[in-house]
Amino acid sequence: RLQPAQLDDEGVCQEFIPLVLDCLCSKEHKLRLMASRALPVVVDSSSLEKCLAYVKEVLFCLPSIDAKHGALMGMSALLESTLSYGRQRAGGHDSAVVEEICRLLRKESNAGLACEGFEALRALGAGDIVRAKAAREFLALGFKDTSITPAARAIKAAAQTLVSVGLRTRNIEAIKCAMGNCHDSKVAAVKSLKKLLSNFDDLGDEEE
Repeated sequence: RLQPAQLDDEGVCQEFIPLVLDCLCSKEHKLRLMASRALPVVVDSSSLEKCLAYVKEVLFCLPSIDAKHGALMGMSALLESTLSYGRQRAGGHDSAVVEEICRLLRKESNAGLACEGFEALRALGAGDIVRAKAAREFLALGFKDTSITPAARAIKAAAQTLVSVGLRTRNIEAIKCAMGNCHDSKVAAVKSLKKLLSNFDDLGDEEE
C-alpha cells in the first residue's frame, strides 16, 4: 500500500491543518481514516505539539464516539510519524491520556474505537503492564456475537497485545488469557503466537 510522502518543513501547507483536524471528527469512517493518514504530511515540527494537544482535547472533551475514534487515529499517526521520519518524539507517555484510553476501553459501547485505542496505547509508549491490563479488561466485557459488531477487530487487537506482551515479558498468564477467551480471541492469539514464534526462529537461523 502506498504511504504518504513526507515533505520538507518549508513545503508543508500549514493552512490545511485545521481542515484535516476537522475531518478527523467526521461522522464518516473513511474520511476520518483519510484525515489520519494525511495529518503527518501536513504537520511540521513547529505545529506537531499543537496538533497533538488538539487531538488530546478532542479525546477528553467531545462526547462523540466518532470524534474520539478520529482523535485516537490522529494521535497514533502523529506519534508514529515522529519516529518514522526522525523527528524528535513529541507527546510521549502522557499518563492522563493513557488512563482516558483505558477508561474508554472498559465500556462495551466503545468497541468500535477499541482497536485504535490499543494502537494509540502502543504509540504513546504505555508500559506492558498497562497494555495487558487494558486488553484483559476489554476481553472481560464478554462479547457474544462479533459477526454484527465492530468488536471482532478489537478482540483481535486485544489478543495480539496479550500474546506480544506475554512473550516479551515471559508472562504465560497473559497468553493464557487470550487463548482462554472467546473464539475470535483464540483464533487471533494462535495466529499471533505462530507469527511471533516464527520470527524468533528466523532470528535464530541468522545467528547460526
